[in-house]
Amino acid sequence: MANPHPTPVIAVIGDVVASRQLPPQRRAELQGQLDAAMQTINTRYRAAVLADFLVTIGDEFQGILDDPAVFPDIVQDLREDIPGIGFRLVASRGMLSTELRPAALGTDGPAWHAARARMESIRSATRDGVGFAGFGGDDALLQALGDLLTWHWNHLVETQRSAVAALRRSRGSKKIVAETLGISQQSLSNRAQSAGWREYDAGLTAWREVLGRHAPRGAS
Repeated sequence: MANPHPTPVIAVIGDVVASRQLPPQRRAELQGQLDAAMQTINTRYRAAVLADFLVTIGDEFQGILDDPAVFPDIVQDLREDIPGIGFRLVASRGMLSTELRPAALGTDGPAWHAARARMESIRSATRDGVGFAGFGGDDALLQALGDLLTWHWNHLVETQRSAVAALRRSRGSKKIVAETLGISQQSLSNRAQSAGWREYDAGLTAWREVLGRHAPRGAS
């Protein structure tokens, strides 16, 4: 009999909001976008991924992380790379009752049970957003940060979102971002200020830092 994984992991479950209401062609396109997004996550965050992310049934996806500090950027990547779509994502810290596999499919245990329970509560209460389980006294803080950032993102217009996305990925280099967006640095500064970029970036940093408290020793 295989031995269960010996240390806590971060089980991540995600799904798309109201995907069944999308036209058939758009839903087919979305499936391709989700598959590509999973490959990107597995490559970009390889050092933190224990079991590969993959689409499971319909528009649901899952993966297992070693270091939870990358979770905010996974959430943000999905929001930026697949615009116009609402996502729900849950991160649950706990044990597996099965051995680890190359991909997250086929694993089981308390981490997954808590993740699915938390996902159901999000589905019944909100349109999109995030949820947490198993982070002890930090669960409420992580939830508050996630809710604030979700609200902030949902109230930005498209030009503001493109500025926030470009600034995040360029590590805040306004010269590079202005050239990428084809606007002046002054226009970018105005757009970043109206988007609350500085506050949004601070929120993401705080979110990563709180999650990083729960990374196993040696995780990157």
